[in-house]
Amino acid sequence: KVRPVAHTLQQHGTVIGLCSDKSVSAIQHWAQYFGFGGPIIAERGALLLDAPTADALHLGPWALYFEQLRARLHSALPEDVGIEVLTGDPTEILKQSLLLPPLLTRLVVLNTLRRTSLSLSTRARMADETTIDLSLLTLVEQVLRDCVEMFPPDFLYYWDVNPEYGSIIMGAEEATKRLGAQHLLGRLPSERVVMIGDTMSDFVDDPRVEQWAVANASPEYRARCTAVAASEFTPGVEELLRT
Repeated sequence: KVRPVAHTLQQHGTVIGLCSDKSVSAIQHWAQYFGFGGPIIAERGALLLDAPTADALHLGPWALYFEQLRARLHSALPEDVGIEVLTGDPTEILKQSLLLPPLLTRLVVLNTLRRTSLSLSTRARMADETTIDLSLLTLVEQVLRDCVEMFPPDFLYYWDVNPEYGSIIMGAEEATKRLGAQHLLGRLPSERVVMIGDTMSDFVDDPRVEQWAVANASPEYRARCTAVAASEFTPGVEELLRT
């Protein structure tokens, strides 16, 4: 139901975009699904993208750091323990991992869809399936902690090691949705801007931005909003778009 509402609004000149921690490709999927044609803020605000042209309007300066980190990790992993590093779209790689040669039993999958951060997962190939490789995850984390010595001493970054998913995500502490919104506002100085969200990470703390919330939003975020939907999740977004 969101799509027809968005279509009507956009026909009358409203610009609707998406802001998320996810990679550009993941957000583009949902933008197309809902029919949103506006700008995309991705990777915790580090990347601002013009959706129609796919041009980067702003790219965090630390993108080069993570590009170098991916290359260094690739060369720093030990070669004698049967590890293969695969790069690209992790979803597609894991779909096709069973088609790889049988000797490739331990996989580090580097997500190159992320441009201003690092994301990877570790898998063990067993018979006709792949499973999370926790021992490999620990090894990769240790290697990464050695590799980050290449970062400038004043560069602050965050770690998110998730054994449940067998994944590691790293990014710049400075990257926030607020930062992404600031770059967007600089391009829309006279426009009315509304952010619909559900957690404090969606609070951009700028008087030019109206904060709206879906019903399942955190109490702290709701308290800072001028409009709160009666419905949760996507139905709540539709309700707010109709106001």
